[in-house]
Amino acid sequence: MVRETETSHFWVGHFPAALASTYFAEVYEVDRDETPLSAFARDQGERFYDHDFLEYGFSDTAGSAEELVAGYSYSDQWGAEFARRVAAAGLSEVNWFAFISEDEIDRPRSVQGDGYWYHYLGTINYPI
Repeated sequence: MVRETETSHFWVGHFPAALASTYFAEVYEVDRDETPLSAFARDQGERFYDHDFLEYGFSDTAGSAEELVAGYSYSDQWGAEFARRVAAAGLSEVNWFAFISEDEIDRPRSVQGDGYWYHYLGTINYPI
């Protein structure tokens, strides 16, 4: 039996609640060639990504990185590795994460913004 796998980029960070809900809001402008799809696209140096391959979450009450991602697509397959990378990076007080299929972002990066930050954890390959 051949198992299908997915490889996704992962980020973790800290956002104020109000921004966490609007950071991925899509902007539809007439001049799509010049305007990034969202603040996330802008910060990643992209104009567009397919939002069907993106998931993100926010929680001010999660007690651990694994708890932060619990219940998201295939998190039972990648959650432990995600938590290991968060710990290895020495990150604490995280309340936000995102992941997207590897081919949607060409040059993923960590970001420090106005009132928020997030750290790129790399790609994780997991069975789906």
